Amino acid sequence: MKSVILIDDHPILRLGLRTLLEAEEGYWVAAEAESRRNALSILQRVKADLAILDLMLGQDDGLELIKDLKQLYPYMRILVLTMQNPGTYIQRARRAGADGFLTKQEAQEKLSEALKGISKGQGYFPESMENAEQEELEETSIQGLSELSDRELHVFQMVGFGVSNKDMAKNLSLSPKTIETYKENIKRKLKLASVSELRQLSEDWISKQA
Repeated sequence: MKSVILIDDHPILRLGLRTLLEAEEGYWVAAEAESRRNALSILQRVKADLAILDLMLGQDDGLELIKDLKQLYPYMRILVLTMQNPGTYIQRARRAGADGFLTKQEAQEKLSEALKGISKGQGYFPESMENAEQEELEETSIQGLSELSDRELHVFQMVGFGVSNKDMAKNLSLSPKTIETYKENIKRKLKLASVSELRQLSEDWISKQA
C-alpha cells in the first residue's frame, strides 16, 4: 500500500479526492494539508510515498512546495492536480520535480491512469511541451508570461489577488524592497507601464484560470 498526502486549501476538494483514492487499490490517505507550511510540518511526522497537490494554495506557491518535497523526500512521487492552465504550468511543474500533471476537471476519469503511470516511474504528462507552449499563447494572450521566473509568476498572481507588498514580503520571507524589484522586472518583461496595468492584467489572467 502506498501512503498519500493530499495538499489542497479547499476541504471539499480534499474530501472528493479522498473518495476517489479510496476506490483505488493500493493507496491510502495518510494525511491532508492545506498549505505549504502545514504540509512540511506534517511530513516531519508522517511518511508519504505520494503527494497530490494543487498549485494554488492561498498565498503559497505550489511550485516551491514541489521543489521542497523533492529536496527533502527524493523518493516521493508528486502528482499535480490543479485548475490552473497546463499551458502555463506543465513545464514549470515538470522542472520543479513533479512526476505527473492532471487538471481537476479530468480527475474522476484519469486519476487511476495517472497513478499507474507515476507508480511505474513513467510519469504522467498528457500534453507535449510544444502543445503546452502553444496553449499558453492561445489561452492567456499574455506575451512574455513564459519569460517570468517561478517566483515572478507567484508575485504576479498575488498582485491579482490584491496581496499587499508587506504581506507578500512576509509570505516569501523577503523585504518589501525586493518585492518592488520583482514587480519592476515583471512590468518590464510584460511591457507594462504601471502597477495598475499590472494589477488589471493579473486579475484578468486569474479569471481565465478559474
